[in-house]
Order: sequence, then structure tokens, then C-alpha cells
Amino acid sequence: MILVVDDDCDFASDLSILLQSHFNVITASGSQEALKLCAEVKPQAAILDLQMPAFLTDDPEIEGAELVRALRAELKEDLPIIIVTRGVPDVLAGSLDEKVAGIFTKPIIAGKIIEFIESLLAEKAG
Repeated sequence: MILVVDDDCDFASDLSILLQSHFNVITASGSQEALKLCAEVKPQAAILDLQMPAFLTDDPEIEGAELVRALRAELKEDLPIIIVTRGVPDVLAGSLDEKVAGIFTKPIIAGKIIEFIESLLAEKAG
């Protein structure tokens, strides 16, 4: 099961449709929903938008990077996290390097992300 988290519902839907030919997929439109689903469903990997507001506090400026940290705090290293974003500031990407399995820039190239996920899951399984 792959969890796709993005506040852009169109992108989340498109990515889910793309991935469904290879994986079981669930989606979340926000960080609270993502944290709840991770606890309930235990996905094999999560794909999330870095520039999405995290909604973990009343501060609307908190973004997807905070969700990465929250997932790591709750799930430790068990969940491979893949970042998708329109652009990654170098400083932020560097601070997340050891916390994420990979970073992809939108628009996503279908074959590359599917191959990457398959490789991640095979590595995790064996």
C-alpha cells in the first residue's frame, strides 16, 4: 500500500491513478489525515508534497517538511518517504536527505517513480 499526500487534489488523483496499475494506493489531502492513515493502515511507502501546509499547529506556514519529521518521530525509519515538489530549496532538501528515500520534482516522470518505488519495496522486503 502506497500513501499519496498532497493538498493539490488533482495532482494526488493523477498520481494515484498512475500508481494504481502497480500498487494499492490510498490518498490523504493533509498532514493530519496522513498521520491517521499511517497509524491505521501502515503503508509500505509514503509520497508527499514538500510544499504542502502541515496543519500540525495553528501556524499555517508549517510545510511538508514538518510532516516528514512527524512521521519519523512516530514511525522511526520504518516508512520510506518520497518527496514530490515543484521545487526544492537546496537548504531544505539537504536537511531532509537522511530522512527521505528520494526527492522527485513535479511534473513526475511515471516510469522513474514507479521504478524507484519498486526498488524501494524490494530492498525493504529483502
